[in-house]
Amino acid sequence: MDGAEISLLDLPPLRGNPFELRPIESLRAQDIVGRDSTLTRLREHAISESPRLILLVGERGSGRTSLINALSSQVNKKFVGQYWPEDDPVNSVMHEIAIHFLGYEVPPSMGQLCERLIDTLEQGTGPLPLIALDYPSNVQINDFITRMAPLLQRLRALVVVTLTPAQLTSLDEETLDIFDPPEYLEGLSTSQIQKMSDNLVRRKARERWNIKSELLRAIHSNTGGNPREVVRLLR
Repeated sequence: MDGAEISLLDLPPLRGNPFELRPIESLRAQDIVGRDSTLTRLREHAISESPRLILLVGERGSGRTSLINALSSQVNKKFVGQYWPEDDPVNSVMHEIAIHFLGYEVPPSMGQLCERLIDTLEQGTGPLPLIALDYPSNVQINDFITRMAPLLQRLRALVVVTLTPAQLTSLDEETLDIFDPPEYLEGLSTSQIQKMSDNLVRRKARERWNIKSELLRAIHSNTGGNPREVVRLLR
């Protein structure tokens, strides 16, 4: 944007563009906005040792990955799967999980691997480990989840699977019944957009950017409060 636009926006002096499209990583978990209640509920499941299968549902750009990263910073043991294997995803992902918790000496057969993983996690004490499956939104994931859910259900863990609403609708009722009611990520409110801006701008400026109310409403109207779209617009 040019100097006239910056003046109209009343931006403080910046050392660079603070509006990044990258997800929030675990070291910046305090910067996540509008997800406190969801984070608290998920963390409490782990702390209270209450194994759960959770579907975390949000549109692209709603902050699913940022929330998973923030949650992973609050547990001691975690596996976060974000790379989608094209070949035999069920076998590949189960082996990744097993290697993470068991080490590289894993049983050769899927049946033995699952039983060893179940037994190992069952012997654990204290807060539950987190197993998060956070794969790209363009993946055809319904068959994968249908086959994985009965295995994941047996683990002493907090299991969180991220989905878009479209991916959620592709799941059959029998599979959905294995999971807890979905956790939905809604769009940010205008006050939450301001807070997100505060968190980003303070990394590049000494002053807060107090966004004018008319501009805040316009940002919300144009983006629906989708965090990625808000940042994309402000860039």
